[in-house]
Amino acid sequence: MKIMARPTNKAKKLLRKYKNGQCTEEEKALLEQWYLQWNTDEKPLREEVLCAAENDMWQAIQKQKKNKLQMGVQARWIAAACIGLFVAFIGYRFFISAYKSTNVQSQEIVQDVNPGTNKALLTLTDGKKVDLDSLVAGQSITQAGLKISKDANGQLIYEAIKLAKDKIDHSSVNSLYNEVSTPQGGTFQLILPDGTKVWLNASSSIRYPLTFAAKERKVEMTGEAYFEVARQKTHQPFVVYALNQKVEVLGTHFNINAYENEGITTTTLIEGKVKVSATTGDSQVLKPNEQSVVKNYGHQVLVQEVNPEAAIAWKNGQFVFDNTDLKTIMRQLERWYNIDVVGLEQFPNNTYNGKLTREAKLSKVLQILELTSDLKFRIEAPLSNGQERRLILIR
Repeated sequence: MKIMARPTNKAKKLLRKYKNGQCTEEEKALLEQWYLQWNTDEKPLREEVLCAAENDMWQAIQKQKKNKLQMGVQARWIAAACIGLFVAFIGYRFFISAYKSTNVQSQEIVQDVNPGTNKALLTLTDGKKVDLDSLVAGQSITQAGLKISKDANGQLIYEAIKLAKDKIDHSSVNSLYNEVSTPQGGTFQLILPDGTKVWLNASSSIRYPLTFAAKERKVEMTGEAYFEVARQKTHQPFVVYALNQKVEVLGTHFNINAYENEGITTTTLIEGKVKVSATTGDSQVLKPNEQSVVKNYGHQVLVQEVNPEAAIAWKNGQFVFDNTDLKTIMRQLERWYNIDVVGLEQFPNNTYNGKLTREAKLSKVLQILELTSDLKFRIEAPLSNGQERRLILIR
């Protein structure tokens, strides 16, 4: 096959055709090959490298034309995800210069917003609040026989201090609670007194006792949290209360999304087994890769199979959209970038697929969304001190 002198023109044309559903099977396969072999290194690719890659991929496709293209389960899922934002991801990285010259309006973003960071607020039993950003690694707080400190990885850790038995009032310690809360644009990790690891997403909180009771380990949460529950020799159940449901486990990995403005509470099981109960008494036992759905003020616990990667993507520093509707995507952006989205009601609630890093600035995410939709965005500075930046959707 002859190597094209200007591969960017052909690739850009393919991207447009893919978006409009006009690609042939061979052209779809080419784009999927690009995605599956994509190198996330930020270094710019030389034109001759692009030419060679295009040539190699077309030759590989031609060899398979006599047979139907066969893909593994993982590749099939990734190819499905390609239909949405992955096209824009490739387009942004390969062809941003061409995009800039033909889409002047989308470049009118004069403001930008940095992604969220590792920050949270610790509320002690006496009501004192500690900004965990300012807590230096190695610095500690002593409370009721426990040392509270932040390790080199930024996690908050509770460690027991050896005290004489006559100096410990167990009944008093069991009634003492701490709370860790994250703001919009914040995330945090902590290890509870029993060794359970917790990741908090933005606009979330967890309330827990300094010493768990003998019968069960009970915590309360809002927002979104991922748990890796520590096993106990005494098989002490771990119970999470979130909005109108509770989750009972012994030792397992799971994610709970309990933002009130989502309208539902979802629990996604990654490993082990959990029992999800609504306040009405209805309950279901989940197996790995299953997700329970409880409507706010609802009476039923519904169960569905899901792609667990999408549920815990935030923990791994990513946005993963798996037929995710526009309103849900905008709520995620609001929480992570600490912005207020305006004008959403005038657009259809279409669904999107794809994967993006949460480490990117907001303007880059918006450029990618614009490439795969008819959406246009404008970022406005705060109207006054203390207010969030506004993200305005425009036609």
